[in-house]
Amino acid sequence: CRARGINVPILPGIMPFFKPGSFTRMTGFCKTVVPDEILKKVKATTGVEGGDKKFQEWGITYIAQLCKNLLKSGVVPSVHLYTLNNQSVPFKILDALGFPKTKAVAGQVDSFFSLAINSKQPDKGWRAGLEESKTEPKTAKVALATS
Repeated sequence: CRARGINVPILPGIMPFFKPGSFTRMTGFCKTVVPDEILKKVKATTGVEGGDKKFQEWGITYIAQLCKNLLKSGVVPSVHLYTLNNQSVPFKILDALGFPKTKAVAGQVDSFFSLAINSKQPDKGWRAGLEESKTEPKTAKVALATS
């Protein structure tokens, strides 16, 4: 892109893993090349009792680590998580990344992540319900950015 004169920030768009069946459909019609590690997990959890939950839990850990690696690389300024009308999984990814739970430092997160939320249900955002903290300094470092 830079060679073609495109100089705006380019953010990787990351689709969290919701269910093995929906993952298979989405990657199928998008003709996505899926790494073997992920394909094995999809196969191991498809049609198995509790498989959707196992796949989702594994996916939260996998995507959180992917985000950490991308941000630590210094190649991308931030990442974009798609919600596909289901904010609960992206919010769990933010939790797995150790995002702040107080308003004092939550604003720092905006420079690292964006969420595409377009749900039919009212959305208060991942910061809804954050606690006010009088002891936490506004300049506290976000663990994600420094680890």
